Amino acid sequence: MISYRLNCMSSPEYPQTQPDAQQPYPPAPQGNPGTTMGVVGLILGLLLGPLAFIGLILSFIGLRKSKAVGMKNGVAVAGIIISIVFFLISIPIVLALGTLATTCIDQGSGVHWVAGIPFTCP
Repeated sequence: MISYRLNCMSSPEYPQTQPDAQQPYPPAPQGNPGTTMGVVGLILGLLLGPLAFIGLILSFIGLRKSKAVGMKNGVAVAGIIISIVFFLISIPIVLALGTLATTCIDQGSGVHWVAGIPFTCP
């Protein structure tokens, strides 16, 4: 085998140098760490009952994570407000369903009147 070597880069005009080491990529910009928790809290806050309460807790956690790094989190604030409103709306609904269930268990099936409100039990 014959080996040919081109040595055009090693002439005095072009001194031979080592290639530069590969520069590392700059770090990716860090996003807001509480955004995901805020979004999940907002979505759960739109649901009634205990899920709204869980949405409230998650929204608070998302807001605290954002504040810890000095960022704002409007989604988490919206999740807190919506969760409180929907949780407060769900309280009378849960009480009414509890009254309905108690009436149906005590009275059996049929139409029953409690405090002037008719309940139909299966």
